Amino acid sequence: MISTLLEKVIRHKFLVLLCLIGCTTYFFSLVNRATVDLSLQVQKRVVFKIYWAQDNEGFSEWKSKEILVAPGEKNYHFWLTNLRNVDTIRIDPQRSIGKSVIEKIEFKQRGIKPISFSFKDGFFEFKKLNHISKYHLEEKGLVVHSNGYDPYLVGDLIVEKVVFPWALEFFRFAFVCLIIVIVYTTTKHLNRELRYAPLLMAVVFTLVLVMAAISDINVHPDETAHLQASKYYLNNWLPPSVEDPAIRSSYSVYGTSRLNQPEIYYLVAGKFAKLVSDIYLKPLWLIRLFNVFLFGCLLFYTIKGMGARTIAMPFLISPQIWYVFSYCNSDAFALFISFLVGVQIVVPDSMFNLFLRQKSDRGLLLIRALLLGLLLGGLLLLKRNYYPFIVFLLIVLGWQIWEMGSREERVLAVKRLLILSVIGLSLFSLRIGADYYVNGFDRADKIANLRAEIADPLFNPQTELHKQHVHLSMKKRGFPLSYLIEKERFFEKTFRSAFGVYGYFTISAPIKYYDIVRWTGAALLLVFLGLIFRHSWRENGIITASFLILSLGLIAASLNHSWTKDFQAQGRYLFPIAPMLSIVYARSYRYLTGWLFTLIFIVMFILAAYSFIFVAIPHIPKSLWYFLN
Repeated sequence: MISTLLEKVIRHKFLVLLCLIGCTTYFFSLVNRATVDLSLQVQKRVVFKIYWAQDNEGFSEWKSKEILVAPGEKNYHFWLTNLRNVDTIRIDPQRSIGKSVIEKIEFKQRGIKPISFSFKDGFFEFKKLNHISKYHLEEKGLVVHSNGYDPYLVGDLIVEKVVFPWALEFFRFAFVCLIIVIVYTTTKHLNRELRYAPLLMAVVFTLVLVMAAISDINVHPDETAHLQASKYYLNNWLPPSVEDPAIRSSYSVYGTSRLNQPEIYYLVAGKFAKLVSDIYLKPLWLIRLFNVFLFGCLLFYTIKGMGARTIAMPFLISPQIWYVFSYCNSDAFALFISFLVGVQIVVPDSMFNLFLRQKSDRGLLLIRALLLGLLLGGLLLLKRNYYPFIVFLLIVLGWQIWEMGSREERVLAVKRLLILSVIGLSLFSLRIGADYYVNGFDRADKIANLRAEIADPLFNPQTELHKQHVHLSMKKRGFPLSYLIEKERFFEKTFRSAFGVYGYFTISAPIKYYDIVRWTGAALLLVFLGLIFRHSWRENGIITASFLILSLGLIAASLNHSWTKDFQAQGRYLFPIAPMLSIVYARSYRYLTGWLFTLIFIVMFILAAYSFIFVAIPHIPKSLWYFLN
């Protein structure tokens, strides 16, 4: 009987492994962690933070949890850590000068007696204070007055263990396994030809739509600047005059405007909003809706064909990619164009590949040339961090042309590619030329003069260096590169903001989430590269090596920008890595269909969905009806 059971386990090893992973995830994410019920009143929107530590251990950002609190909202609920390893807590009621009222903090965890600090009934003795001018009890709670920007109170946390409800948890584990078995047995056929990809895309589309609908204005990075730039093109076709007072609202504290950049996103987003302006919504929400529409197009594209599904796969492992489709910004449009280009490159019978190979009638060739030329022109008018992606495309195209059967086919492909390049460069030149037509050839001088005039002194290039913001020109200030890496934690901040940091970088998941993503992502990349090296290196070695080199180059460029210009450790600057990875994946897909790769990919998607559902959506400031007329 034991041998029969063992044979069944071996036969269904993938399902058994899924159940083990599901139960382990359930235990460490829900059972073996505490929840916090907080009642807090504040005078303005601030960050509330809790640190935890063991005896004789210092507090660190690695062991902390912060949430955004606001006036009018009193009750908050969030996850913390395993209290069995906590002896001391530090409470930062607000990261600013002012007053706050803590009514109640209650910690709950299975196997531990609830720990409640109800400041109406009792008094929590603090053994250390910082930037606290005074605190006292009132009927409504503990009133804390801070006189600095880092106020905190430190006290001991007494943990009393109780009987752990193992019997109840056993049935919950069984329920988790039952759900996994049902889902697996009913969906395992979807692994053929990546049929599950459109379903995952549909889930993401729903999340993107919810975020776009409920989030308040100006709670996403630089959205106001993007909105103002897009709004200009509601009723205009030509770029604006740099000195036009009507566009002053689009200028940031740096004294620069998105309208001064060659990106075509703002024109397209503005015209989309104009096209659907009859919908009973405010123009600003219509502009935000454009990026949601773009992701919807990608969803339907994946339903249509296998090629689009392979390109979509890397887009499904990072919630930060989903996030940029939920508000107004040009990163979403850049990813959309890169997605379309990737499909055209890897699908053998795509419009692009047919154009390179077939000798069709002139009318059909002309239509294809114009459409593909416009797509190429759009690619040239993306953000500058997509230049490595363009270089990568040239390498892939060169390799694919070299793989063609005869010299005649290669010559025809090169000629057709030159035609597309001319059309794409013409669109690029038209956009750049329009700027000079409106602003003259001294356009750069006008931009520099205006920046010197209106930029905030902290970000004004005319301000003396020692009076500028400390994160500007750090190399000139004498900071070594090691300072950015070790003290400013450039790589860690970049990594986190590439896998789930929301709002103005104030909404993030627990630290363990990023650790799990880090190791799961590393495992996925290791399996990915290992399978390519084993099975596909001869046909895809140059392309894979180019992907790795250009990705490292993009990371190095981001680091250099933070060192020499403006410290911006943002994962979205590395988004071009995703479409490059998509092309490598699509070319090696037939070697990447094993259960191990699929399992790790699904875990990455689940982690991303967790971040978006349980971190981003609950904590983003909301204003459901803001955009309605």
